[in-house]
Amino acid sequence: TTRKVDVSASTSGKVIHLPVREGDMVEAGQLLFRIDPTPTQTLVAQIQASIRSAKANITVAEANQRQAKIEYERQKALLERNVVAEDVVQRAKSAYEVGIARTNATKEEIGRLEAQLGNARHDLTKVNVHADISGIVTKLNIHEGENAFVGTFNNPGTVLMTVSNLNQMEAWVEVDETDVVSLRVGQAAVVIVDAYPDTVFHG
Repeated sequence: TTRKVDVSASTSGKVIHLPVREGDMVEAGQLLFRIDPTPTQTLVAQIQASIRSAKANITVAEANQRQAKIEYERQKALLERNVVAEDVVQRAKSAYEVGIARTNATKEEIGRLEAQLGNARHDLTKVNVHADISGIVTKLNIHEGENAFVGTFNNPGTVLMTVSNLNQMEAWVEVDETDVVSLRVGQAAVVIVDAYPDTVFHG
């Protein structure tokens, strides 16, 4: 064929809807199959809950950091008046620095979770697979209820179906060696295919 598209899954999961069959004509943009979105929807909800928890933790961490700073400043003032030993001030300073580190770590955790949430939401957009071109489903390797898997760098994903544009065909034919000398570029040809015995193709 002049053009064909091998269709694979962009996200793994069970195929829950397969409205096309082999031999069906499909239009560009038409739904080819749908993968169960439930696991990804659950993941999105879990990450959202983790983000809410992390935001609550950052409020606590920032409050503890402020309190540790107040204590550190108080101990420094007492040290200047020779009321406390220097090791007391160092402990207060360490507690303050730990508070800063915990606050920063919680902020980084929120950033990491938000990135995961973005990826999970993007995966949700991949559960509906549509045709890139108009054509005929010439190969179908998946059925409803079966699992589709995404390929990796070293292991490409399984071709679940092939959509081919059959408006133009390329035929490889054998020509007897005694007739080859009579051929020329652009010469008209008539092709008869066993699969279509009543149809003559002109080329």
